[in-house]
Amino acid sequence: AESGPEIEVDDAGNSYLTGTFSGTARIGGLTVTTTGLRGAYAAKVSPQGRVRRVVSSANSAFATLGELSLGPHAMNVLGRFAGGMQFGPFTLTSAGATDYFLAQLSR
Repeated sequence: AESGPEIEVDDAGNSYLTGTFSGTARIGGLTVTTTGLRGAYAAKVSPQGRVRRVVSSANSAFATLGELSLGPHAMNVLGRFAGGMQFGPFTLTSAGATDYFLAQLSR
């Protein structure tokens, strides 16, 4: 099961999207898998429809992404997770049952 709640397009026509999935999801030619109930991903897609980059959560019982904004050189994502989580270069540890996170990823 997948859902993609946010999408933004930059001036060059690249699309950026975030989503939540369970189990395994194919995003273009790339496959992401979650070890928990839900996983989260952020992706960049070229104007020609080619998936250029996917960052997904790992090592988390539960992760979602719900907001996306584009800065001049970064993609900013807001999400929620439980326990601990690896998301791109970031390793996070929850301070409670679930926590929110804000990550800035290069475009």
